[in-house]
Amino acid sequence: FKESRKKAVNIVAEEFLEKYVATKVKPRTAEEYRRHIDKEIVPRFGRVNIGDIELRHLRKLHDDLSNHPVKANRVLATFSKLLNWAEEEQYRDVHSNPTKLVKKYKEEKRLRRLSSEELIRVNAALKEYKRYNPYYVALIQMLLLTGARRDEIRTCKWEYINFDQRQIDLPDSKTGKKVIPLSDVAIGILKSLNRQHDNDYVFCGFKVGRPIVNVRKPWVTITANASVNDITLHDLRRTYASALLEHNVHMTVISNLLGHKSTKTTERYLGVNQSSMRTATDLASNLVS
Repeated sequence: FKESRKKAVNIVAEEFLEKYVATKVKPRTAEEYRRHIDKEIVPRFGRVNIGDIELRHLRKLHDDLSNHPVKANRVLATFSKLLNWAEEEQYRDVHSNPTKLVKKYKEEKRLRRLSSEELIRVNAALKEYKRYNPYYVALIQMLLLTGARRDEIRTCKWEYINFDQRQIDLPDSKTGKKVIPLSDVAIGILKSLNRQHDNDYVFCGFKVGRPIVNVRKPWVTITANASVNDITLHDLRRTYASALLEHNVHMTVISNLLGHKSTKTTERYLGVNQSSMRTATDLASNLVS
């Protein structure tokens, strides 16, 4: 077998990130791969030869993260991708990846969403926080008003916003190009923001020319001030969808507004027109009123 089989995991992992992840993986997934490799995989197995990684190593990694079952499964999936790539590069024997033999942890489906009472308190807390960072508050409001994924809004640029058509035209998302309809309330929020001449991003961060980076810390502060527990930014997406469902918006419209990527959802999407999607979006306006 080629001598490169003796390359350590940390060396091969860096090659994997540079040659494969950086060129063929969407930014958010690439960020996740980098985080898993830097924080979990390399610290444990960085000096082990890539060709010597066995089932026992993978089980040890998975067991070490047992307190966080979802994370454990995701890190294992990243390691599996790395090992498959290593096989393609002839750093390991073909079909030697033992990841499939590790039993994954059961993942409980999260159903958390904001109640009407919690929404009132969160909106009040947002109003107070606006004096510190109006861009962050606007970001949270846009998540509630659109049901978009966090980074679809966080990294939105002014050039993507079409005020005439009342929509955001994303050139790329988790599922490719995406149109996000905007309600009058959402448009009002966007127009109220100060557009910085040296920043192309709508929701400006503290670094020149960059969007907001740290989204979790302010959210913890806001939810604490609102006396709301166990709520994540992703739960705002579920809150949005639930609000539409309670207003009897058809499930196919909601699915497409969320940008679900399954074949079934895509087929149904073809029968949904933009006006229906925009009407549905308007119904969510009360989330930040």
